[in-house]
Amino acid sequence: MTKAQEGHGQRELTPWEALKDLGWFFGLFSAVVGAPSVLSILQHVFVEHKLDKAFQWIVDGYNDLMAVLGAVAEPWFLPAISWLGGLLRLDLELVPVWRPLFALAMVAVGGFARNTWKRGQFRASILVLLIGGFAALIGAIGAGVAISMGGWLAQSLAAAIPVTMVWAAIFLADALDNFAAGDTHFAISALEQAASWVPVASIALGAVGGALSFIPGAADVGGLLALSGGLFVLGASMTWEGLMRYRNLWWTGSDPFTARIGLTILGGFVGAGLILLADTAVKALGGT
Repeated sequence: MTKAQEGHGQRELTPWEALKDLGWFFGLFSAVVGAPSVLSILQHVFVEHKLDKAFQWIVDGYNDLMAVLGAVAEPWFLPAISWLGGLLRLDLELVPVWRPLFALAMVAVGGFARNTWKRGQFRASILVLLIGGFAALIGAIGAGVAISMGGWLAQSLAAAIPVTMVWAAIFLADALDNFAAGDTHFAISALEQAASWVPVASIALGAVGGALSFIPGAADVGGLLALSGGLFVLGASMTWEGLMRYRNLWWTGSDPFTARIGLTILGGFVGAGLILLADTAVKALGGT
């Protein structure tokens, strides 16, 4: 048990303790995978923006690696996309941005999986990884197809599909774990929470994605902007919630578990922000 966990329910959790409790592997995974994913998505949105050559290689190398991985995975589901396009009489294609979307979603899924692992819920952790990973893949592919269609409705779907899939998968994993443990009450409670929160989050982000698509020049990227912004807000809110001091009927103190998930999600955005700041400084000093 870590120092931060020992303080759970007894005293406030400091930001430094929360960072130490994050764990080196998941902190590294969050930054190394999350940062280039965020930068790759940003460059899909802002096509003309390129980093200085001292940093652009990070994004280019990441995109090349993801293209190799995509070349292995895509032949398995491209026929299904073609079949669906024929059924709907639409010219559907898969935009490559689905790859960094999937990687970024897996950072979030990994954060939730580690949270259950640290709680000693090993079966739940495996379920979150398996079900959440599959949902992240389907959600990213769905968003990649929707983005290619353009228009406000497609952008709404691009924002809503990944949220619906991943969020529902996490609640489902929790419910299955409780069912396996014989705790029907908490299993049903998890399903009820999914029925309550998943539609709200999906509709909210879908509405934002659709609205952003009306901004000049953002017709094909409104969904991406909504997804990225929503994920950042989720990470920031969970970090804040975990660090603040609670006083309620059950316990008093900070919540390292919630803070840990939030910090994992934020890792990629923080890493991307640092690279962008360094890029700005190099360009200001005369870099190319």
